[in-house]
Amino acid sequence: MIKENKKRLRFLIVLSLVVTLGIGVTLALLKDITETKKNTFSSNKKIALLLREPSWDGYEFADKSTTNGQSAKPGLTEEERNKLGVEKAARYVPGENIPKNPQVKNNGDADSGIPVYAAIKVQFMDETDTQVTYQQFMSRYLDSAGISFDTAHWEEIETQNADKLFIYRDILQPGEDTAEHPLFTEVPISLELSPDGKTGLLPGFNITITAYAIQSDYVEDPKGEMLKFVSGITE
Repeated sequence: MIKENKKRLRFLIVLSLVVTLGIGVTLALLKDITETKKNTFSSNKKIALLLREPSWDGYEFADKSTTNGQSAKPGLTEEERNKLGVEKAARYVPGENIPKNPQVKNNGDADSGIPVYAAIKVQFMDETDTQVTYQQFMSRYLDSAGISFDTAHWEEIETQNADKLFIYRDILQPGEDTAEHPLFTEVPISLELSPDGKTGLLPGFNITITAYAIQSDYVEDPKGEMLKFVSGITE
């Protein structure tokens, strides 16, 4: 019994030494770690888009600010002002063609600008300031031929609402514009419009224009991406 206990004690001592040596070897492993590298991604690239309607209010791309189509550019002569759509629309008569030529410019510079796809959204409001479809608007207020959209240079994108949306067929490089190819050039008023029986006034209505731009690089479906952007879809 004593011999067995001695053997067992020697075994436990040996085992303890082995475990201790093993721990010692583990703690003595050579180690190293590198410095942390910080990879920063930043860009000075941005999109700057301008919307102008010079035959409507007289503002050109060279003008830094506008009145958003509400009034004529200051400083024009009376003759120049009377030719503008914003002046004619305020006193239109049935059968008149009102000048209006929406166009856009990629106003980015050579350093920070990027090529873009540009689009224009057109919305039509009736005399109650309620949005209606283009067909409804045309049947109420416009000549039977309607607005002559330049579909040779602008392609319509089908929307799920009453908006009319057109994307410019060419990519606009920084500094390029669509002045030679406005979306349309005039609004033809119907000759059949009649004054209100109570007020004696012709109906009032509105056309609103909004321009959009997205980058062209790496975009495989520009119409789909533009529609998502205009519709406010972010996913």
